[in-house]
Amino acid sequence: MSSDKRPVRSVFASVSRHLAVPDNVRLRREHFGGIAFNTLTGAIIEADREAMAMLQHIREAGPVREDDLSASFAKHNRRVHQVIEHLVDMGILAVVPPTSEASSIRIDSERLSEHWPKGPQLTAPETVHWALTYRCDSHCPDCYARRHGSRFASELDTENALRVVDMLAQWGVFQLAIGGGEPLLRPDLATICDHAKWHGFVVHVTTGYHEVTREVLQYLAGSISVLQVGVNHEKLLADPRIESDKLSETVRNVRDMGI
Repeated sequence: MSSDKRPVRSVFASVSRHLAVPDNVRLRREHFGGIAFNTLTGAIIEADREAMAMLQHIREAGPVREDDLSASFAKHNRRVHQVIEHLVDMGILAVVPPTSEASSIRIDSERLSEHWPKGPQLTAPETVHWALTYRCDSHCPDCYARRHGSRFASELDTENALRVVDMLAQWGVFQLAIGGGEPLLRPDLATICDHAKWHGFVVHVTTGYHEVTREVLQYLAGSISVLQVGVNHEKLLADPRIESDKLSETVRNVRDMGI
């Protein structure tokens, strides 16, 4: 009587995980399949049509069992598990508590024949950089706003700036990078950023200031994800300790505000 020395698989290891697309992940179809963007981490992937159809099905139907995903791609079962692990690692898929209402999934030729955008270009940029104003009081010698600002004597008022945000959201843009000029000179900056955040944008603001007060940061907190600050290299070289202290204080305040 021979003994079977193969490892015994734990009964718990066969329990299928339940997977979902988190609310913080945005999906956008493209001619090749689509783009998935994690708004919390900035992770972004390009997916083929099968993978995008799978992600959209999970988003629409709710949590699915991992075994059902594998069965849908039986010919590529091992590869599917690798893809799932990669998507989980990047936060595009999340493992959620088991539920008896988990949906089954089947990606077939009918699902893949659904409408896809025409190529070869993307349907919209991933990120839009917006010079919200050309006004600035820093007078940096190498600034494009200083060289070309005279060509832009006027700027969008609040109503029209919000319309631009609406248009970019309709296109499916993921990130909005606001600069200038000096965007902190716009009294409606928080209103515009709030509106962009409401649409699901990840909002970045670039300021030429190397000192940003707590009051200004409180004004922007909750609306923006990233603040990029200027460094006056001449002042930094002339008095490193004082300038470094100012920058360190700004960084501490930014961190305290959750930006």
